[in-house]
Amino acid sequence: MYDALIREGEAIQKKTRKVTEDKVTEMAAKATGTWDKLEQVFENRVARSLHSLGVPTKDDVATLGKRVAELKAAVDKLNAGAPKAAKPKSAAAKPVRRAAPKAKAASKTAA
Repeated sequence: MYDALIREGEAIQKKTRKVTEDKVTEMAAKATGTWDKLEQVFENRVARSLHSLGVPTKDDVATLGKRVAELKAAVDKLNAGAPKAAKPKSAAAKPVRRAAPKAKAASKTAA
């Protein structure tokens, strides 16, 4: 009879352990799902706040980078077909500026 009680206790213990493990796993999954939802809500609110402040998103910056690369390629293409610019002349070739003639002095005697 004692051995039968031990076996029955062990069987109940195994069932209890299984049910407990299942419940813990289920609760962990729910908790993870809840945290994921909370994290998503937080990220959405932060994104809206940043958008209202005019802060560009990662996608905006990536799009801008692509556009800059396209424009650089277009400028390089235009520069490749344009004639070479003449080098600036030396300072000696600049025209000399002359001083304006001075006005004659007004008559000194007024009487």
